[in-house]
Amino acid sequence: MRQRAVSQAVGSGRQRRRAAAVVWTAIFLTTALGFAALAVDMGYLHATRAELQRTADAAAMAAAAKLAGGEGDLETQVFLAAREFSLKNKAAGVAIDIAPSDIVTGRSVLGENGRYVFEEGVEPPDAVKVRVRMASDSPNGPVSLFFGPLMGVNTANIGASATAMLVPRDIVIVMDLSNSMSYDSQLKHESETEINIQQVWEDLGSPTFGNMTVFHNSAGEMPYHSSSLSTSTIKSRLGLNSVPYPYPQGSWNEYIDYVKTKLDDYGRDPDERAYEDRYGVRTFVHYLLDKRHCEWETPQLANARVQPTYAVKEAVDVLCQYLISMDSADQVGLVSYSDSARLEQGLTFDLQTISDTAYSQQAGSYGSMTNISAGMNLAVQELTGPRSRSTAKKVMIVMTDGVANRPNGETEARQACYDAADAAGEQHVQIYSVSIGSVSDQDLMANLAENGKGVHYHVPTLAISQYEEDLQDVFRTLGGRRPVRLIE
Repeated sequence: MRQRAVSQAVGSGRQRRRAAAVVWTAIFLTTALGFAALAVDMGYLHATRAELQRTADAAAMAAAAKLAGGEGDLETQVFLAAREFSLKNKAAGVAIDIAPSDIVTGRSVLGENGRYVFEEGVEPPDAVKVRVRMASDSPNGPVSLFFGPLMGVNTANIGASATAMLVPRDIVIVMDLSNSMSYDSQLKHESETEINIQQVWEDLGSPTFGNMTVFHNSAGEMPYHSSSLSTSTIKSRLGLNSVPYPYPQGSWNEYIDYVKTKLDDYGRDPDERAYEDRYGVRTFVHYLLDKRHCEWETPQLANARVQPTYAVKEAVDVLCQYLISMDSADQVGLVSYSDSARLEQGLTFDLQTISDTAYSQQAGSYGSMTNISAGMNLAVQELTGPRSRSTAKKVMIVMTDGVANRPNGETEARQACYDAADAAGEQHVQIYSVSIGSVSDQDLMANLAENGKGVHYHVPTLAISQYEEDLQDVFRTLGGRRPVRLIE
């Protein structure tokens, strides 16, 4: 009896253990299934969040690029650009939309740690923060879960954000000051463009000298004095004997001899030769531009609208004023070149100084030749020197209206330009090139821009008013070509 009782007790214990094991197994399996379901949904949410982050990055970059435009309804442009790129991306199989409230503009500020931080709402904006969401209060709705409903959770709210900024630039403008930069104001191009010798004369103060008191618009209107006459006789007929020559270098005798002997040179342009033995203000201004163009010879020419130099000055001013209006955080420097190169103004935040310095220059001030490579090399030195910033994009804008001929002729000069572009590339300097007029070396300038991962622009010789406008458009475009990068 006792043995039976013991056996029953053992059997009952085994049953209880079996029952407990079943219960624990059920609990374990349920828990494991829950964890497995959770793992699947968590992995899905992680992958979706990564897709949202890529969407936010693309939208922020596109939106920040619109900040460089600086015109029109900027807020709308920024939103539409962000939304366009957001909709091009999918998360959880859904094209991601955003609302205007998901866009915030502000300024990027360089912290003491050398990293940029975003300050919301600061004007003018140079950075954009974009938020993309899959949530119950977003245009996209929440994320639907696979196994969450088993645990009573059907959806989840997730999101991502990104901040992009316009990268500040260190820009050096490389300005052609060879004498050819005054050619469009000279008689040699009278049949090709609207030369503005009268305008130059007016900018010199509309001076009158002796009997040369009336500005004549053509050779046929001007007084003729045969080259068979002596220089002294012509000088007397012009009433210049008692009139001091007005500028530091040159003379009335030299001017008269120039008209007598240089304008009839058969190697010269037909437009010039039409003025042989024609004396007056028109040929006198041409003489200054052609023979006495250096700053130390006729400094007043710096204030005259000599073309295309003056068009370049105006274009530089357009760039500077645009950057000032945008509070761009860009630095700008100015290099000039002719026979050699000269640093006119080192990199500075005082962009008005750059504009003023450009306006003070004159074509042929330091020489007549075109040494493009010297200007490029000096620009690279400035862009890698103590005034440059490690956080700034390095940019060179190089321009010419002619053909490189220094050092040592055109062949070596072109190669020197390519060598200079290679040196710029080694220092991560981006090159934008601008060729002006039909005689400029467009192939060279295009190749320099291609090698420098930039863009080449060509402004043809048309009416002066037209290429002034076209050149300003180019520099306005260059002002807006600001690189973009993510900071958050």
